[in-house]
Amino acid sequence: MLWPTLVAVPTLAVLLGLGFWQLARGEWKTALIATRERALAATPVPFPTETAAVAALDHVRVALAGTFRHEHEFHLIAPPKTGRNGFHVVTPLAPEGGAAWVLVDRGFVPVEAKAAQSRGAPQIAEPVTVVGIARRPPQRRAFMGANDPVGNVWMHVDLVAMAALLGRPLAPTLIVAEPTPNARGWPRAEPLATDLANPHLGYALTWFGLAAALAVIYILLFRRPSR
Repeated sequence: MLWPTLVAVPTLAVLLGLGFWQLARGEWKTALIATRERALAATPVPFPTETAAVAALDHVRVALAGTFRHEHEFHLIAPPKTGRNGFHVVTPLAPEGGAAWVLVDRGFVPVEAKAAQSRGAPQIAEPVTVVGIARRPPQRRAFMGANDPVGNVWMHVDLVAMAALLGRPLAPTLIVAEPTPNARGWPRAEPLATDLANPHLGYALTWFGLAAALAVIYILLFRRPSR
């Protein structure tokens, strides 16, 4: 039984570890959904002026007045919408009072509307008040492709690289703008998603099931009469 034991014990530990990890992921996803629902239902608060307070924002509904700097918009790869590939338009907003510019995700555009001049009506030049969810920019995921600053195609928000291109500091947050009437049609903002997939309990049960099967096989092998 030496070799079966040397194989079974670490394998069982890995399967159980994966099961408990999926349970923890499920709890995290459930908490994230609840956090987003609370944020969307909250009254917007004024955007803070202190850098530390801005950095602490995560899923907080805020209001911020300023002027969009459309000439510096970034194009972030987006999941397909109704079968159309496209980008999220992330535009710097220059707040009133001269504070650091803030990146605002203004919504989705299809590939053919990537260039601002292809979207019809003129860009919004007058000051606006943006209402949306301030959140920490999502981290780069494993196996995610590299950003292409030259072609203005971004796989993830990189505040350091974007600030370097702008030649000025950026606030350490990203505001996901709420839907508003847009005569141009694009970009098209959507509420922050709350219908996030949460299949982790099923994954956990799969890993625990495999661990149980391994344990049964080991016990049957151990109890088998020797010849």
